[in-house]
Amino acid sequence: MGKTIDLSGKRFGRWSVLKQTDPPQDWEHRGTWWLCQCDCGIKRPVYGNSLRSGTSRSCGCLHSEISSEQMSGKNHPMYRHGQAREGQRSKEWRTWNSMIRRCIYPSMKSYPHYGGRGIKICQRWLDSFEDFLIDVGYAPSEKHSLDRIDNNGNYEPGNVRWATNSEQIKNSRRARIITFQGRAQNIMDWAQEVGINRQTIQMRLDHYGWSIHDALTKPARR
Repeated sequence: MGKTIDLSGKRFGRWSVLKQTDPPQDWEHRGTWWLCQCDCGIKRPVYGNSLRSGTSRSCGCLHSEISSEQMSGKNHPMYRHGQAREGQRSKEWRTWNSMIRRCIYPSMKSYPHYGGRGIKICQRWLDSFEDFLIDVGYAPSEKHSLDRIDNNGNYEPGNVRWATNSEQIKNSRRARIITFQGRAQNIMDWAQEVGINRQTIQMRLDHYGWSIHDALTKPARR
């Protein structure tokens, strides 16, 4: 099991985390629970995953306040203004949730490439999906995904955009320069020169920890 991340003193929506606590009696969820205080004054144990995923953002008072026509039902930002089936989470919400998971949870397969190498999320976006949506906006299409302009920078205003896969590849070309045998060029150019797929080279370097020499010279398996 991964090390429990201390949430004491952090905010998630209207919840202020006070301390780690025992789960409610007879509760089936395994995991860490936190005693939280809502801005309205109510204190309650909250499941840690519910805080991180944005499922729980208040004691229930927030839901009451956003029950107007503009922010309720299919019109809530979580549901893409009625373009998704009722109850289906929007692309923007799924993107926000995935961003948090790969930067926060060591158990996630993609964690080593994000949180594991120091990529962080600004507190404003950690606390609120709505604030993330205000800053980033809606995805232009289902083909767009979240891209960090500076590949070594954090998830924060000014360093993210919605981009297509081809746009992200171009961005990674500019950011990833490899020096081999006295020459420096981007990873795509090396892939074309040595006849090895770009993704294979990246996996060898980032996932398997190969040297640049081995990553560029060892034939790929068929």
